[in-house]
Amino acid sequence: MASTSPESSASFFDQYRIELYIIIIALIIQFILIFLLLVNHRILKNTQADLVAAKERAEEADLLKSRFLANMSHELRTPLNGILGFSQLIISSSLDEKCSHYASLIKKSGGQLLLIIDDILDISKIEADQLVIHKEQFNVNEMLDDIYSLFQIQFESKEEPVELILVKSLDDDGGMLYSDEHRLRQILNNLLGNSMKFTERGKVEFGYNIKDDFMMFYVSDTGIGIPDDHYECVFGRFRQVHDGSTRKYKGTGLGMPISKSLTELMGGFMSFESEVGVGTTFYFSIPYVQESE
Repeated sequence: MASTSPESSASFFDQYRIELYIIIIALIIQFILIFLLLVNHRILKNTQADLVAAKERAEEADLLKSRFLANMSHELRTPLNGILGFSQLIISSSLDEKCSHYASLIKKSGGQLLLIIDDILDISKIEADQLVIHKEQFNVNEMLDDIYSLFQIQFESKEEPVELILVKSLDDDGGMLYSDEHRLRQILNNLLGNSMKFTERGKVEFGYNIKDDFMMFYVSDTGIGIPDDHYECVFGRFRQVHDGSTRKYKGTGLGMPISKSLTELMGGFMSFESEVGVGTTFYFSIPYVQESE
């Protein structure tokens, strides 16, 4: 029987020494890579779990914040309505001119505070997905006439009167609409209020026309306009184009984001175009449905 001598084994090892080293090193590298992959998988799994938990905590905190704001806004409305009611009672019954003047100031300030609370309540409901659109049939022309009468007095009483123009494209029969009248009024009030605030001379025109299956509303003014680099601020919450502690134009910065959200909830969209020193035009659409299906 043949046998392998130690010299031949040594000769084999010397002959394939480099190849054996390469195989051993490759195996070691493979084991290291497998170990690193297992460790990395474990880290990624833990990180993913932490991110999911953090996301859930953030969503819960955001929901709690919205509910808190909604509850607080509701609780604040009750005593504030009482203040407004008794202020009006003092104005009506007081024989003292100074007392009536002070009561008028209280009522005016209370009214402004009530508008802020309403905005906070609306934005809280929108964030919590709790705002409901209540549809009913109403006459758009009559609604616009009411809004025009309300704002005409305010535009004429500005330091330099601004002309207010209303354009209605349909007769009363065609102007019937099945939608949320209260929210539509709110959007137009916000847009006209902004135009009145930022337009010092010239005119403001608002109205509507029909395009495809939508009633397209617009509010156009000859105000100060919006710079291109501030477009993103227009629909930002709690933001204004003219920010700053000494800004001339006051407001919470909630009117436009609320209006845009309400438009989308009613099945439409909102956009605008503007030029500094020339003016701004806002457009928004509502599905043109005249009666409940």
